[in-house]
Amino acid sequence: KAILHTGEQVAVKIQRPNIQGNIETDLEILHSIVRMAEKRFSWAKEYGISDIVDEFSHSLHQELDYGIEGRNSEKIANQFMGNDKIKIPSIYWEYSTKRVLTMEYVEGIKINDIKTLDELGFNRKLISERFTDAMMNQILIEGMFHADPHPGNVLIQPGDRLIFIDFGNIGYLDKRIKYAFASLIIALKRGNTDSVMRAILKLGFTPDDINYDKLRSDVEEVIDKYYGQPLNTINMSEVVNDFFTLTYLHHIRIPSDLTMLGKTFLAVEGVVEKLNPDFNLIDVIEPFGEKLIKERLKPKNVVDSLWNKIVEYADILDEMPRSLHELTNKLKEGKFSVQIRVPQLDVFLGKMDKVGNQLAYAIILLSFSIIMAGLIIGSSTRGSGSILWQIPIIEIGSIIATLMVLYLLYSIFKSGRF
Repeated sequence: KAILHTGEQVAVKIQRPNIQGNIETDLEILHSIVRMAEKRFSWAKEYGISDIVDEFSHSLHQELDYGIEGRNSEKIANQFMGNDKIKIPSIYWEYSTKRVLTMEYVEGIKINDIKTLDELGFNRKLISERFTDAMMNQILIEGMFHADPHPGNVLIQPGDRLIFIDFGNIGYLDKRIKYAFASLIIALKRGNTDSVMRAILKLGFTPDDINYDKLRSDVEEVIDKYYGQPLNTINMSEVVNDFFTLTYLHHIRIPSDLTMLGKTFLAVEGVVEKLNPDFNLIDVIEPFGEKLIKERLKPKNVVDSLWNKIVEYADILDEMPRSLHELTNKLKEGKFSVQIRVPQLDVFLGKMDKVGNQLAYAIILLSFSIIMAGLIIGSSTRGSGSILWQIPIIEIGSIIATLMVLYLLYSIFKSGRF
């Protein structure tokens, strides 16, 4: 707390000395551990923990720059311009640097101080509604949200007015993720398996060998878990956990932004549960999701989306002659290569080996049978005047053929591909 020469009270946030060096050391250690984990454990690589750590590292670096925090604060304030029930402290830029942030001084009761709120007669139900509405508006409408809304960063003033502070940690959602997430929540609540699957596939990066039948079965299992339950019994943190588990089991890599969103929802639900245990977050998310989807279907937005696609396709057509020219040159120079990827190629080749060996074995036996039949017939019709028939051809041939068959069988069985 400080006082300017003009007499205004301000809050001054000062960065701890040498904190940047300490953070860089910690992040370097964390990245080393992640690299080791991804080399040794397949689950670490499949879950994409390096991306999560990269996002965490990016967030920490942003928090070290108080200029970024100040600009974030003003951007969030613009979202609530004209709403006197939401307050964001003003920034005094002339007294701020990358390591010192000076802002309007505000006082209030921490949002989780239930005892004080009740003693002073605050309306906890109304506060919980305003808090969740403010957060859902940031997440689903604006796409830029306070990613660390823990009780120390949310204060309450008389009139059930909310104050948000500390905008060092900000989350972002692009339009595609916003629409997909809103569709996922609405589909989960309505028990629509196809819509849930489409939303999940839009949210993440799916592997080529994904088992869609198994994914559908697992999605139906999750829907059955929640469909028909009273909303006040559904825990949003459990829904988020089930979603992450589902994507992990099917090796669907989700953007790091969704990891931050999941963390934010857990913080929001933790605050709301204390304020109003009967309040349900999913019931609040749905209207915002429907509003977002309706917004997307407005004629102007549909035309804008269509126009963007036309421009994109026009760029592709414009590039096509040059691309074809480059392809032709590579073909002429013999530099063109084709990579063919067959899922489970090793298994396929192993089966082909077995079929080939079984076929070879059958042909050898057939040949052996024909040779023996010929020798027997020749023996029965041979004449006594020929020197050749004085030699025991049948016996010698039988021994040679038997040895060949035994050697072939030994080779096949030894390879394990029969």
